[in-house]
Amino acid sequence: MEVKITDYLDNDDIREIVEAEFRRSVRNMFDNENDTVRIINNLTHQAIFKEVDEIVPNYKEKINEKVIKELDTISIYHLFRKKDVWEKANSIGQDLLEESIDNNKLIIDNKVKEIFNALSKTDIKYDIRGILENYIEKLFENESEASKWFH
Repeated sequence: MEVKITDYLDNDDIREIVEAEFRRSVRNMFDNENDTVRIINNLTHQAIFKEVDEIVPNYKEKINEKVIKELDTISIYHLFRKKDVWEKANSIGQDLLEESIDNNKLIIDNKVKEIFNALSKTDIKYDIRGILENYIEKLFENESEASKWFH
């Protein structure tokens, strides 16, 4: 059985229902503050990008080219710099690195245990011997330190 809406409603009634539903739908979109902010932000960005594109044609490509050029000049110091006396905050890369380490502590801990368990006693013996040799060499490089041990 096929129901024809026009058998029950005329065009004015259908138009009125559609308009009422459209208004209700739009009103519902703006009832949620987050959706309202998102919609306004999207509209604002579209308007701004259109204006900027008229003033500076191909601005996105120009920005991308400049970013790529500047990335070539960035050193590891710029990416991973801890907050210190002169710096007010960590670099973004340092914050991301620390966050990644915090989020993956269990994985890192398990990997360290796996590596340690895979070491043989001989490996450990040579590692400890190397550490002690380096320490003793450094002691003798600084004679005043060495004299503390032998006087």
